[in-house]
Amino acid sequence: MNNADFRSLRIGSTMALMGALLLPGCAGSGHVVPPGPIVNGSAAPSTSSRATATFKITIPKATASAQSRSVKYVSPATTQVVIDIQQGGASIGAPYPETVALAPTSTGCSSTLAGTQCQLGVTLAPGSYSFFLTAEDASGTALSAAAGVPFTITPGVANQITVSLGGIPTSVAVVPGAQSALAGSAGSGYSLSRCTSSPQSINVIGVDADTNYILGAGAPTASLTSGGLTVAAAGSTAPNAFTVNVPNSPATAESTSLSANVAYNTGSGVQNVSATIPVTISSDICGQVTTLQTSGDQLYGLAFDASGNLIIATGNHYVDKLTPAGVFSHFAGTGVAGHADESSGTPTTATFNNPRGIAVDRNNNIFVTDTFNDTIRKIDTSGNVTTFAGTAGTSGSHDAQGASATFNFPWGIVADTVGNLYVADASSNKIRKIDSSGNVTTIAGTGVPGSANGSGLSATLNFPTGITIDPFGNLFVVDGGTGNVRKIDTSGNVTTIAAAVSGFALSIAIDPNGTLYVTLTQGPNFNPGIIKVLQSGTFSDIAGGPNGCQSGCNIQDGFGLGASFGAPAGLLVGPGFKLYVADDQQGSVRIVQ
Repeated sequence: MNNADFRSLRIGSTMALMGALLLPGCAGSGHVVPPGPIVNGSAAPSTSSRATATFKITIPKATASAQSRSVKYVSPATTQVVIDIQQGGASIGAPYPETVALAPTSTGCSSTLAGTQCQLGVTLAPGSYSFFLTAEDASGTALSAAAGVPFTITPGVANQITVSLGGIPTSVAVVPGAQSALAGSAGSGYSLSRCTSSPQSINVIGVDADTNYILGAGAPTASLTSGGLTVAAAGSTAPNAFTVNVPNSPATAESTSLSANVAYNTGSGVQNVSATIPVTISSDICGQVTTLQTSGDQLYGLAFDASGNLIIATGNHYVDKLTPAGVFSHFAGTGVAGHADESSGTPTTATFNNPRGIAVDRNNNIFVTDTFNDTIRKIDTSGNVTTFAGTAGTSGSHDAQGASATFNFPWGIVADTVGNLYVADASSNKIRKIDSSGNVTTIAGTGVPGSANGSGLSATLNFPTGITIDPFGNLFVVDGGTGNVRKIDTSGNVTTIAAAVSGFALSIAIDPNGTLYVTLTQGPNFNPGIIKVLQSGTFSDIAGGPNGCQSGCNIQDGFGLGASFGAPAGLLVGPGFKLYVADDQQGSVRIVQ
Protein backbone atom coordinates (compact mmCIF):
# COMPACT_ATOMS: atom_id res chain seq x y z
CA MET A 1 0.00 0.00 0.00
CA ASN A 2 1.61 3.30 -0.99
CA ASN A 3 1.50 6.44 1.11
CA ALA A 4 -1.11 8.20 -0.98
CA ASP A 5 -3.41 5.19 -0.89
CA PHE A 6 -2.95 4.76 2.86
CA ARG A 7 -3.73 8.40 3.58
CA SER A 8 -6.88 8.13 1.48
CA LEU A 9 -8.07 5.23 3.64
CA ARG A 10 -7.25 6.60 7.07
CA ILE A 11 -9.15 9.14 9.13
CA GLY A 12 -6.80 11.44 11.00
CA SER A 13 -3.71 9.29 10.29
CA THR A 14 -0.68 9.45 8.05
CA MET A 15 1.99 6.95 7.34
CA ALA A 16 5.67 7.27 8.08
CA LEU A 17 8.31 6.18 5.66
CA MET A 18 10.90 3.75 6.94
CA GLY A 19 13.87 1.75 5.78
CA ALA A 20 13.51 -2.01 5.45
CA LEU A 21 15.09 -4.78 7.47
CA LEU A 22 14.31 -8.33 6.47
CA LEU A 23 13.11 -11.55 7.99
CA PRO A 24 14.46 -14.37 5.79
CA GLY A 25 11.96 -16.65 4.14
CA CYS A 26 8.98 -14.26 4.14
CA ALA A 27 8.76 -13.45 0.44
CA GLY A 28 5.56 -14.52 -1.34
CA SER A 29 7.70 -16.27 -3.89
CA GLY A 30 9.62 -18.20 -1.22
CA HIS A 31 12.68 -15.95 -1.25
CA VAL A 32 13.51 -12.42 -0.20
CA VAL A 33 14.31 -9.48 -2.45
CA PRO A 34 15.32 -6.35 -0.52
CA PRO A 35 13.22 -3.25 -1.14
CA GLY A 36 14.69 -0.76 -3.60
CA PRO A 37 16.30 2.47 -2.40
CA ILE A 38 14.03 5.27 -1.29
CA VAL A 39 13.97 8.12 -3.81
CA ASN A 40 12.04 11.27 -2.77
CA GLY A 41 9.78 9.21 -0.56
CA SER A 42 9.18 6.33 -2.96
CA ALA A 43 11.08 3.28 -4.01
CA ALA A 44 13.03 3.17 -7.23
CA PRO A 45 10.95 1.64 -10.06
CA SER A 46 11.08 -2.12 -10.30
CA THR A 47 12.57 -3.66 -13.38
CA SER A 48 10.28 -6.69 -13.19
CA SER A 49 6.57 -7.39 -12.88
CA ARG A 50 6.94 -7.86 -9.12
CA ALA A 51 7.26 -5.28 -6.36
CA THR A 52 8.38 -5.16 -2.74
CA ALA A 53 6.47 -4.40 0.43
CA THR A 54 7.72 -3.75 3.95
CA PHE A 55 5.79 -4.64 7.10
CA LYS A 56 6.74 -3.21 10.50
CA ILE A 57 5.43 -4.88 13.67
CA THR A 58 5.85 -3.06 16.98
CA ILE A 59 5.42 -4.39 20.53
CA PRO A 60 5.30 -1.15 22.54
CA LYS A 61 6.32 -0.95 26.19
CA ALA A 62 4.90 1.22 28.90
CA THR A 63 6.93 4.11 30.22
CA ALA A 64 6.21 6.45 33.07
CA SER A 65 6.70 9.44 30.79
CA ALA A 66 4.33 8.23 28.07
CA GLN A 67 1.13 7.47 29.91
CA SER A 68 -1.02 8.28 26.85
CA ARG A 69 0.72 5.58 24.87
CA SER A 70 1.06 2.94 27.55
CA VAL A 71 0.37 -0.65 26.58
CA LYS A 72 -3.21 -1.67 27.21
CA TYR A 73 -3.76 -4.69 25.04
CA VAL A 74 -0.64 -6.69 24.29
CA SER A 75 -0.52 -9.96 26.19
CA PRO A 76 2.73 -10.50 28.15
CA ALA A 77 2.66 -14.08 26.82
CA THR A 78 2.99 -12.93 23.20
CA THR A 79 6.24 -14.28 21.77
CA GLN A 80 5.37 -14.82 18.11
CA VAL A 81 2.82 -14.07 15.42
CA VAL A 82 1.41 -16.10 12.55
CA ILE A 83 1.36 -14.08 9.36
CA ASP A 84 -0.70 -14.96 6.30
CA ILE A 85 -0.95 -13.04 3.05
CA GLN A 86 -4.12 -13.70 1.10
CA GLN A 87 -5.47 -12.75 -2.29
CA GLY A 88 -9.05 -13.36 -3.34
CA GLY A 89 -9.82 -14.94 0.02
CA ALA A 90 -7.09 -17.59 -0.17
CA SER A 91 -3.50 -17.75 1.02
CA ILE A 92 -0.92 -17.02 -1.65
CA GLY A 93 0.92 -20.20 -0.58
CA ALA A 94 4.37 -21.09 0.75
CA PRO A 95 5.84 -19.85 2.93
CA TYR A 96 2.49 -18.50 4.17
CA PRO A 97 1.00 -18.85 6.67
CA GLU A 98 4.30 -18.44 8.52
CA THR A 99 5.22 -18.14 12.19
CA VAL A 100 7.52 -15.21 13.00
CA ALA A 101 9.31 -14.83 16.35
CA LEU A 102 9.00 -11.45 18.06
CA ALA A 103 11.93 -10.78 20.34
CA PRO A 104 14.77 -8.25 20.28
CA THR A 105 17.14 -11.08 19.33
CA SER A 106 14.97 -12.44 16.49
CA THR A 107 16.17 -11.90 12.93
CA GLY A 108 14.89 -8.56 11.66
CA CYS A 109 13.96 -7.38 15.19
CA SER A 110 15.54 -4.83 17.49
CA SER A 111 14.93 -3.26 20.87
CA THR A 112 14.12 0.45 20.97
CA LEU A 113 13.00 2.90 23.61
CA ALA A 114 9.45 2.39 22.33
CA GLY A 115 9.61 -1.39 22.53
CA THR A 116 10.51 -4.21 20.18
CA GLN A 117 10.29 -3.57 16.44
CA CYS A 118 10.43 -6.25 13.77
CA GLN A 119 10.45 -5.56 10.03
CA LEU A 120 10.07 -7.93 7.14
CA GLY A 121 10.11 -7.52 3.39
CA VAL A 122 8.17 -9.50 0.82
CA THR A 123 8.11 -9.56 -2.96
CA LEU A 124 4.73 -9.87 -4.61
CA ALA A 125 3.09 -9.35 -7.96
CA PRO A 126 1.21 -6.03 -8.18
CA GLY A 127 -2.38 -6.31 -7.00
CA SER A 128 -4.68 -6.32 -3.97
CA TYR A 129 -3.95 -8.47 -0.93
CA SER A 130 -4.83 -8.85 2.73
CA PHE A 131 -2.31 -9.15 5.58
CA PHE A 132 -3.53 -11.34 8.46
CA LEU A 133 -1.91 -11.49 11.88
CA THR A 134 -2.58 -13.81 14.84
CA ALA A 135 -0.71 -13.39 18.15
CA GLU A 136 0.55 -16.59 19.82
CA ASP A 137 2.42 -17.63 22.94
CA ALA A 138 5.58 -19.76 22.94
CA SER A 139 3.52 -22.97 22.75
CA GLY A 140 1.68 -21.84 19.63
CA THR A 141 -1.58 -21.15 21.45
CA ALA A 142 -3.51 -18.37 19.74
CA LEU A 143 -3.92 -15.28 21.90
CA SER A 144 -5.96 -13.37 19.35
CA ALA A 145 -8.25 -13.98 16.42
CA ALA A 146 -6.85 -13.29 12.96
CA ALA A 147 -7.17 -9.61 12.13
CA GLY A 148 -6.82 -8.56 8.51
CA VAL A 149 -5.56 -5.41 6.86
CA PRO A 150 -6.08 -4.98 3.08
CA PHE A 151 -3.18 -3.52 1.14
CA THR A 152 -2.20 -2.88 -2.46
CA ILE A 153 1.12 -3.66 -4.10
CA THR A 154 2.06 -0.98 -6.61
CA PRO A 155 5.31 -1.06 -8.63
CA GLY A 156 7.69 1.84 -8.18
CA VAL A 157 6.49 3.04 -4.77
CA ALA A 158 7.28 2.25 -1.13
CA ASN A 159 4.57 -0.29 -0.31
CA GLN A 160 4.44 -0.25 3.48
CA ILE A 161 2.16 -1.22 6.35
CA THR A 162 2.74 -0.67 10.06
CA VAL A 163 1.18 -2.75 12.85
CA SER A 164 1.29 -2.47 16.65
CA LEU A 165 0.33 -5.24 19.07
CA GLY A 166 -0.77 -2.70 21.67
CA GLY A 167 -1.45 0.97 22.24
CA ILE A 168 -4.14 3.62 22.61
CA PRO A 169 -6.27 4.24 19.49
CA THR A 170 -6.44 7.87 18.44
CA SER A 171 -8.30 7.35 15.16
CA VAL A 172 -10.18 4.74 13.15
CA ALA A 173 -9.09 3.28 9.84
CA VAL A 174 -11.99 2.13 7.64
CA VAL A 175 -10.53 0.07 4.82
CA PRO A 176 -12.42 -1.82 2.08
CA GLY A 177 -11.44 -5.45 1.62
CA ALA A 178 -8.97 -6.34 -1.09
CA GLN A 179 -11.73 -7.48 -3.48
CA SER A 180 -14.32 -4.88 -2.49
CA ALA A 181 -16.21 -2.82 -5.09
CA LEU A 182 -16.33 0.19 -2.76
CA ALA A 183 -14.81 3.16 -4.56
CA GLY A 184 -13.39 6.31 -3.01
CA SER A 185 -11.85 6.84 0.42
CA ALA A 186 -12.85 7.14 4.03
CA GLY A 187 -11.86 10.81 3.94
CA SER A 188 -13.93 11.84 0.93
CA GLY A 189 -16.58 9.12 1.13
CA TYR A 190 -17.30 5.88 -0.66
CA SER A 191 -19.58 5.11 -3.59
CA LEU A 192 -21.20 1.81 -4.40
CA SER A 193 -23.34 0.69 -7.32
CA ARG A 194 -26.92 -0.34 -6.67
CA CYS A 195 -26.18 -3.40 -8.78
CA THR A 196 -23.51 -4.74 -6.42
CA SER A 197 -24.94 -8.16 -5.62
CA SER A 198 -22.35 -9.78 -3.37
CA PRO A 199 -21.56 -8.59 0.17
CA GLN A 200 -18.71 -6.10 0.24
CA SER A 201 -15.95 -6.60 2.80
CA ILE A 202 -14.75 -3.72 4.93
CA ASN A 203 -12.36 -3.56 7.89
CA VAL A 204 -12.49 -1.33 10.96
CA ILE A 205 -9.16 -0.96 12.77
CA GLY A 206 -7.93 1.19 15.64
CA VAL A 207 -4.90 3.35 14.82
CA ASP A 208 -2.47 4.68 17.43
CA ALA A 209 -0.75 8.05 17.58
CA ASP A 210 2.22 6.66 15.64
CA THR A 211 -0.11 5.65 12.78
CA ASN A 212 0.16 1.93 13.51
CA TYR A 213 -2.76 -0.42 13.06
CA ILE A 214 -3.54 -1.95 16.48
CA LEU A 215 -4.01 -5.71 16.14
CA GLY A 216 -3.50 -8.77 18.29
CA ALA A 217 -4.74 -9.95 21.67
CA GLY A 218 -7.14 -7.50 23.30
CA ALA A 219 -7.08 -4.99 20.45
CA PRO A 220 -9.83 -2.35 20.53
CA THR A 221 -13.30 -3.73 19.89
CA ALA A 222 -14.46 -2.67 16.41
CA SER A 223 -18.04 -2.01 15.36
CA LEU A 224 -19.70 -0.80 12.17
CA THR A 225 -23.28 0.37 11.64
CA SER A 226 -25.25 2.09 8.89
CA GLY A 227 -28.72 3.56 8.43
CA GLY A 228 -29.00 2.65 4.75
CA LEU A 229 -26.80 -0.43 4.32
CA THR A 230 -27.09 -3.87 5.86
CA VAL A 231 -23.95 -4.51 7.94
CA ALA A 232 -22.92 -7.86 9.38
CA ALA A 233 -19.87 -8.89 11.40
CA ALA A 234 -17.74 -11.54 9.75
CA GLY A 235 -17.52 -13.47 13.04
CA SER A 236 -15.29 -14.01 16.06
CA THR A 237 -12.46 -15.38 13.93
CA ALA A 238 -12.09 -12.00 12.18
CA PRO A 239 -13.02 -9.37 14.78
CA ASN A 240 -12.28 -6.30 12.66
CA ALA A 241 -13.98 -7.54 9.45
CA PHE A 242 -17.52 -6.69 8.36
CA THR A 243 -19.67 -7.16 5.28
CA VAL A 244 -21.94 -4.55 3.71
CA ASN A 245 -24.96 -5.33 1.52
CA VAL A 246 -26.64 -2.84 -0.80
CA PRO A 247 -30.46 -2.67 -0.84
CA ASN A 248 -32.04 -3.41 -4.23
CA SER A 249 -34.52 -0.58 -4.03
CA PRO A 250 -35.13 2.25 -4.57
CA ALA A 251 -33.39 2.43 -7.93
CA THR A 252 -32.51 6.09 -7.59
CA ALA A 253 -29.33 7.45 -6.03
CA GLU A 254 -29.22 7.48 -2.26
CA SER A 255 -26.91 9.00 0.32
CA THR A 256 -26.17 7.17 3.56
CA SER A 257 -23.20 6.65 5.84
CA LEU A 258 -21.10 4.14 7.73
CA SER A 259 -20.45 4.71 11.43
CA ALA A 260 -17.22 3.08 12.60
CA ASN A 261 -16.12 2.80 16.21
CA VAL A 262 -13.31 1.22 18.23
CA ALA A 263 -13.75 0.85 22.00
CA TYR A 264 -10.98 0.33 24.53
CA ASN A 265 -10.86 -0.04 28.32
CA THR A 266 -8.65 2.46 30.14
CA GLY A 267 -9.02 0.73 33.48
CA SER A 268 -11.40 3.43 34.66
CA GLY A 269 -13.98 2.93 31.93
CA VAL A 270 -14.57 2.31 28.25
CA GLN A 271 -13.47 4.99 25.78
CA ASN A 272 -14.53 5.20 22.14
CA VAL A 273 -12.97 6.56 18.96
CA SER A 274 -15.49 7.02 16.16
CA ALA A 275 -15.77 8.17 12.59
CA THR A 276 -18.64 8.68 10.13
CA ILE A 277 -18.00 8.03 6.45
CA PRO A 278 -20.47 9.22 3.80
CA VAL A 279 -21.56 6.59 1.28
CA THR A 280 -23.37 7.24 -2.00
CA ILE A 281 -25.35 4.39 -3.52
CA SER A 282 -25.52 5.15 -7.21
CA SER A 283 -28.67 4.79 -9.25
CA ASP A 284 -28.37 1.99 -11.75
CA ILE A 285 -30.24 -0.50 -13.90
CA CYS A 286 -29.22 -3.95 -12.75
CA GLY A 287 -31.10 -6.42 -14.95
CA GLN A 288 -34.32 -7.47 -13.19
CA VAL A 289 -36.87 -8.03 -15.99
CA THR A 290 -40.64 -7.97 -15.51
CA THR A 291 -43.50 -7.76 -18.00
CA LEU A 292 -45.54 -4.58 -17.54
CA GLN A 293 -48.33 -5.21 -20.04
CA THR A 294 -49.05 -7.05 -23.28
CA SER A 295 -51.03 -5.63 -26.21
CA GLY A 296 -50.60 -8.17 -28.99
CA ASP A 297 -49.34 -5.49 -31.37
CA GLN A 298 -45.82 -5.41 -32.82
CA LEU A 299 -44.22 -2.76 -30.64
CA TYR A 300 -41.34 -0.48 -31.63
CA GLY A 301 -40.38 3.04 -30.51
CA LEU A 302 -41.57 4.45 -27.16
CA ALA A 303 -41.88 7.85 -25.50
CA PHE A 304 -43.64 9.26 -22.45
CA ASP A 305 -46.06 12.16 -22.81
CA ALA A 306 -46.58 14.85 -20.20
CA SER A 307 -49.30 12.82 -18.45
CA GLY A 308 -47.11 9.75 -17.97
CA ASN A 309 -48.71 7.79 -20.80
CA LEU A 310 -46.37 5.58 -22.78
CA ILE A 311 -46.83 6.27 -26.51
CA ILE A 312 -45.71 3.40 -28.75
CA ALA A 313 -45.24 3.02 -32.51
CA THR A 314 -46.42 -0.34 -33.83
CA GLY A 315 -45.91 -2.47 -36.89
CA ASN A 316 -49.70 -2.87 -37.04
CA HIS A 317 -50.11 0.68 -38.42
CA TYR A 318 -51.23 2.03 -35.02
CA VAL A 319 -49.82 4.41 -32.49
CA ASP A 320 -50.66 2.80 -29.13
CA LYS A 321 -51.04 4.33 -25.70
CA LEU A 322 -50.36 2.59 -22.38
CA THR A 323 -51.69 4.54 -19.40
CA PRO A 324 -50.04 4.62 -15.96
CA ALA A 325 -52.91 2.34 -14.85
CA GLY A 326 -51.75 -0.29 -17.37
CA VAL A 327 -54.53 0.15 -19.93
CA PHE A 328 -53.57 -0.32 -23.61
CA SER A 329 -55.48 1.43 -26.39
CA HIS A 330 -55.08 2.37 -30.05
CA PHE A 331 -54.39 6.09 -29.77
CA ALA A 332 -53.99 6.84 -33.49
CA GLY A 333 -54.40 4.94 -36.75
CA THR A 334 -56.96 2.49 -38.10
CA GLY A 335 -54.80 -0.59 -38.31
CA VAL A 336 -54.86 -0.36 -42.11
CA ALA A 337 -51.76 0.84 -43.95
CA GLY A 338 -52.16 4.26 -45.49
CA HIS A 339 -51.19 7.91 -45.26
CA ALA A 340 -54.27 9.93 -44.39
CA ASP A 341 -54.01 12.99 -42.15
CA GLU A 342 -56.78 13.97 -39.72
CA SER A 343 -57.80 17.53 -38.89
CA SER A 344 -60.95 16.99 -36.77
CA GLY A 345 -59.16 15.88 -33.62
CA THR A 346 -59.88 12.19 -34.08
CA PRO A 347 -56.45 10.54 -34.50
CA THR A 348 -57.98 7.06 -34.78
CA THR A 349 -59.22 7.92 -38.28
CA ALA A 350 -55.74 8.83 -39.57
CA THR A 351 -53.67 6.13 -41.24
CA PHE A 352 -50.00 5.13 -40.93
CA ASN A 353 -47.76 2.56 -42.59
CA ASN A 354 -45.49 0.64 -40.19
CA PRO A 355 -44.40 3.51 -37.95
CA ARG A 356 -41.17 2.79 -36.04
CA GLY A 357 -40.17 5.81 -33.95
CA ILE A 358 -41.87 8.09 -31.40
CA ALA A 359 -40.81 11.39 -29.83
CA VAL A 360 -42.68 13.87 -27.63
CA ASP A 361 -41.54 17.48 -27.75
CA ARG A 362 -41.50 20.13 -25.02
CA ASN A 363 -45.08 21.16 -25.91
CA ASN A 364 -46.39 17.58 -25.63
CA ASN A 365 -46.78 17.17 -29.39
CA ILE A 366 -46.15 13.61 -30.60
CA PHE A 367 -43.93 12.98 -33.63
CA VAL A 368 -43.95 9.66 -35.46
CA THR A 369 -41.52 8.28 -38.03
CA ASP A 370 -44.00 6.81 -40.53
CA THR A 371 -41.29 4.53 -41.79
CA PHE A 372 -42.87 2.82 -44.78
CA ASN A 373 -44.34 6.14 -45.94
CA ASP A 374 -40.96 7.95 -45.65
CA THR A 375 -42.57 10.77 -43.71
CA ILE A 376 -42.56 12.39 -40.28
CA ARG A 377 -46.06 12.77 -38.82
CA LYS A 378 -47.24 15.07 -36.03
CA ILE A 379 -50.10 14.46 -33.58
CA ASP A 380 -50.80 17.71 -31.77
CA THR A 381 -52.35 18.08 -28.33
CA SER A 382 -55.81 18.44 -29.93
CA GLY A 383 -55.49 15.08 -31.69
CA ASN A 384 -54.94 16.47 -35.19
CA VAL A 385 -52.61 14.38 -37.39
CA THR A 386 -50.51 16.16 -40.03
CA THR A 387 -47.49 15.40 -42.17
CA PHE A 388 -44.71 17.48 -40.65
CA ALA A 389 -41.93 16.65 -43.15
CA GLY A 390 -41.50 14.47 -46.23
CA THR A 391 -43.91 13.29 -48.88
CA ALA A 392 -45.58 9.88 -48.79
CA GLY A 393 -44.37 7.61 -51.56
CA THR A 394 -41.30 9.72 -52.33
CA SER A 395 -38.05 8.45 -50.84
CA GLY A 396 -34.69 10.23 -50.80
CA SER A 397 -32.50 12.40 -48.62
CA HIS A 398 -33.18 15.87 -49.93
CA ASP A 399 -32.89 18.69 -47.41
CA ALA A 400 -35.68 21.26 -47.66
CA GLN A 401 -38.71 22.69 -45.91
CA GLY A 402 -41.55 20.36 -44.80
CA ALA A 403 -43.10 18.39 -47.64
CA SER A 404 -40.29 19.36 -50.03
CA ALA A 405 -37.79 17.32 -48.00
CA THR A 406 -37.45 13.57 -48.52
CA PHE A 407 -36.56 10.65 -46.22
CA ASN A 408 -35.62 7.05 -46.87
CA PHE A 409 -36.93 4.61 -44.24
CA PRO A 410 -36.77 6.98 -41.24
CA TRP A 411 -36.57 4.95 -38.03
CA GLY A 412 -35.57 6.45 -34.66
CA ILE A 413 -36.50 9.97 -33.62
CA VAL A 414 -35.72 12.11 -30.58
CA ALA A 415 -36.60 15.66 -29.49
CA ASP A 416 -34.27 18.12 -27.78
CA THR A 417 -35.28 20.73 -25.21
CA VAL A 418 -35.50 23.66 -27.65
CA GLY A 419 -37.90 22.24 -30.23
CA ASN A 420 -35.64 20.40 -32.67
CA LEU A 421 -36.13 16.82 -33.82
CA TYR A 422 -33.38 14.39 -34.87
CA VAL A 423 -34.15 11.45 -37.13
CA ALA A 424 -32.12 8.32 -37.83
CA ASP A 425 -32.79 8.10 -41.59
CA ALA A 426 -31.84 4.44 -41.93
CA SER A 427 -31.68 3.78 -45.66
CA SER A 428 -30.18 7.21 -46.33
CA ASN A 429 -27.37 6.39 -43.86
CA LYS A 430 -27.79 9.87 -42.42
CA ILE A 431 -28.92 11.76 -39.33
CA ARG A 432 -31.40 14.49 -40.16
CA LYS A 433 -32.41 17.51 -38.10
CA ILE A 434 -35.87 19.11 -38.27
CA ASP A 435 -36.31 22.47 -36.57
CA SER A 436 -39.61 23.69 -35.10
CA SER A 437 -40.55 25.26 -38.44
CA GLY A 438 -40.09 22.02 -40.36
CA ASN A 439 -36.74 22.83 -41.99
CA VAL A 440 -34.83 19.61 -42.66
CA THR A 441 -31.03 19.48 -42.76
CA THR A 442 -28.48 16.66 -42.69
CA ILE A 443 -26.09 16.85 -39.74
CA ALA A 444 -24.15 13.59 -40.16
CA GLY A 445 -23.47 11.03 -42.86
CA THR A 446 -22.48 11.14 -46.50
CA GLY A 447 -25.18 8.75 -47.64
CA VAL A 448 -22.65 6.00 -48.31
CA PRO A 449 -22.80 3.19 -45.74
CA GLY A 450 -19.68 2.96 -43.60
CA SER A 451 -18.11 3.43 -40.18
CA ALA A 452 -15.75 6.36 -40.76
CA ASN A 453 -15.57 8.95 -38.00
CA GLY A 454 -15.11 12.62 -38.68
CA SER A 455 -16.92 15.91 -38.79
CA GLY A 456 -20.64 15.62 -39.52
CA LEU A 457 -21.03 15.42 -43.29
CA SER A 458 -17.70 13.64 -43.83
CA ALA A 459 -18.50 10.76 -41.44
CA THR A 460 -20.30 7.65 -42.59
CA LEU A 461 -23.07 5.66 -40.94
CA ASN A 462 -24.52 2.23 -41.70
CA PHE A 463 -28.30 1.95 -41.53
CA PRO A 464 -28.76 4.04 -38.36
CA THR A 465 -31.87 2.92 -36.52
CA GLY A 466 -31.78 4.10 -32.90
CA ILE A 467 -31.08 7.61 -31.67
CA THR A 468 -31.12 9.29 -28.26
CA ILE A 469 -29.87 12.52 -26.69
CA ASP A 470 -28.21 13.47 -23.40
CA PRO A 471 -28.93 16.62 -21.35
CA PHE A 472 -26.00 18.41 -22.98
CA GLY A 473 -27.29 17.95 -26.52
CA ASN A 474 -24.95 15.15 -27.58
CA LEU A 475 -26.60 12.57 -29.82
CA PHE A 476 -26.01 8.82 -29.60
CA VAL A 477 -26.81 6.59 -32.54
CA VAL A 478 -26.73 2.84 -33.07
CA ASP A 479 -25.91 1.64 -36.57
CA GLY A 480 -28.28 -1.23 -37.31
CA GLY A 481 -25.99 -2.52 -40.03
CA THR A 482 -22.89 -2.88 -37.85
CA GLY A 483 -24.03 -2.72 -34.23
CA ASN A 484 -21.68 0.23 -33.70
CA VAL A 485 -22.58 2.88 -31.11
CA ARG A 486 -21.75 6.36 -32.39
CA LYS A 487 -21.68 9.77 -30.75
CA ILE A 488 -22.38 13.08 -32.45
CA ASP A 489 -21.25 15.92 -30.21
CA THR A 490 -22.68 19.42 -30.22
CA SER A 491 -20.00 20.51 -32.72
CA GLY A 492 -21.10 17.80 -35.15
CA ASN A 493 -18.09 15.51 -34.69
CA VAL A 494 -18.87 11.81 -35.09
CA THR A 495 -16.95 9.22 -33.07
CA THR A 496 -17.41 5.52 -32.38
CA ILE A 497 -17.92 4.76 -28.69
CA ALA A 498 -18.16 0.98 -29.04
CA ALA A 499 -17.91 -1.27 -32.08
CA ALA A 500 -20.11 -4.25 -32.92
CA VAL A 501 -21.97 -4.34 -29.61
CA SER A 502 -24.97 -6.00 -31.26
CA GLY A 503 -25.58 -8.26 -34.23
CA PHE A 504 -28.55 -6.17 -35.37
CA ALA A 505 -29.60 -3.25 -33.21
CA LEU A 506 -32.82 -1.28 -33.48
CA SER A 507 -32.86 1.08 -30.52
CA ILE A 508 -30.69 2.95 -28.03
CA ALA A 509 -31.43 4.73 -24.75
CA ILE A 510 -29.44 6.70 -22.20
CA ASP A 511 -29.87 6.95 -18.42
CA PRO A 512 -29.14 9.98 -16.20
CA ASN A 513 -25.66 8.60 -15.44
CA GLY A 514 -24.79 8.68 -19.14
CA THR A 515 -24.88 4.89 -19.49
CA LEU A 516 -26.23 3.66 -22.82
CA TYR A 517 -28.46 0.67 -23.53
CA VAL A 518 -28.83 -1.05 -26.88
CA THR A 519 -31.23 -3.72 -28.09
CA LEU A 520 -29.81 -6.97 -29.39
CA THR A 521 -32.48 -8.13 -31.81
CA GLN A 522 -33.09 -11.70 -32.86
CA GLY A 523 -30.87 -13.27 -35.51
CA PRO A 524 -29.55 -16.63 -36.66
CA ASN A 525 -26.39 -16.63 -34.52
CA PHE A 526 -27.41 -14.70 -31.41
CA ASN A 527 -30.25 -14.35 -28.94
CA PRO A 528 -32.20 -11.17 -28.25
CA GLY A 529 -31.42 -9.06 -25.21
CA ILE A 530 -30.30 -5.72 -23.83
CA ILE A 531 -26.68 -4.57 -23.77
CA LYS A 532 -25.26 -1.96 -21.41
CA VAL A 533 -22.64 0.31 -22.99
CA LEU A 534 -20.42 2.63 -20.98
CA GLN A 535 -19.14 5.71 -22.74
CA SER A 536 -15.63 4.39 -22.16
CA GLY A 537 -16.53 1.73 -24.75
CA THR A 538 -16.99 -1.20 -22.36
CA PHE A 539 -20.18 -3.15 -22.96
CA SER A 540 -21.87 -6.20 -21.47
CA ASP A 541 -25.16 -8.11 -21.54
CA ILE A 542 -27.51 -6.80 -18.89
CA ALA A 543 -30.61 -8.91 -19.68
CA GLY A 544 -31.38 -11.72 -22.10
CA GLY A 545 -28.64 -12.17 -24.66
CA PRO A 546 -26.58 -15.40 -24.54
CA ASN A 547 -29.19 -17.31 -22.57
CA GLY A 548 -32.19 -15.60 -24.08
CA CYS A 549 -35.06 -16.80 -26.19
CA GLN A 550 -34.87 -17.88 -29.82
CA SER A 551 -37.74 -18.01 -32.31
CA GLY A 552 -40.80 -19.99 -31.23
CA CYS A 553 -40.26 -19.95 -27.45
CA ASN A 554 -42.00 -18.03 -24.71
CA ILE A 555 -40.55 -14.92 -23.14
CA GLN A 556 -39.46 -15.25 -19.55
CA ASP A 557 -39.10 -12.70 -16.78
CA GLY A 558 -36.13 -13.00 -14.44
CA PHE A 559 -32.79 -11.49 -13.63
CA GLY A 560 -30.03 -10.73 -16.12
CA LEU A 561 -29.15 -13.53 -18.49
CA GLY A 562 -31.88 -15.68 -16.96
CA ALA A 563 -34.55 -13.51 -18.59
CA SER A 564 -35.50 -13.83 -22.24
CA PHE A 565 -36.94 -11.58 -24.93
CA GLY A 566 -38.70 -12.17 -28.23
CA ALA A 567 -37.37 -9.27 -30.31
CA PRO A 568 -36.68 -6.08 -28.31
CA ALA A 569 -37.18 -3.19 -30.72
CA GLY A 570 -37.67 -0.09 -28.60
CA LEU A 571 -35.90 1.30 -25.52
CA LEU A 572 -36.55 4.18 -23.17
CA VAL A 573 -35.27 5.11 -19.72
CA GLY A 574 -38.31 6.31 -17.82
CA PRO A 575 -39.35 7.44 -14.34
CA GLY A 576 -37.90 5.61 -11.37
CA PHE A 577 -34.69 4.81 -13.25
CA LYS A 578 -36.40 1.99 -15.16
CA LEU A 579 -35.62 0.82 -18.67
CA TYR A 580 -38.77 0.29 -20.73
CA VAL A 581 -38.47 -2.24 -23.54
CA ALA A 582 -40.86 -2.75 -26.44
CA ASP A 583 -40.71 -6.49 -27.19
CA ASP A 584 -41.86 -6.61 -30.80
CA GLN A 585 -42.32 -10.37 -31.23
CA GLN A 586 -44.40 -10.74 -28.06
CA GLY A 587 -46.26 -7.41 -28.18
CA SER A 588 -45.20 -6.70 -24.59
CA VAL A 589 -43.77 -3.77 -22.70
CA ARG A 590 -41.06 -5.07 -20.38
CA ILE A 591 -39.28 -3.24 -17.58
CA VAL A 592 -35.61 -3.73 -16.70
CA GLN A 593 -34.48 -2.26 -13.37
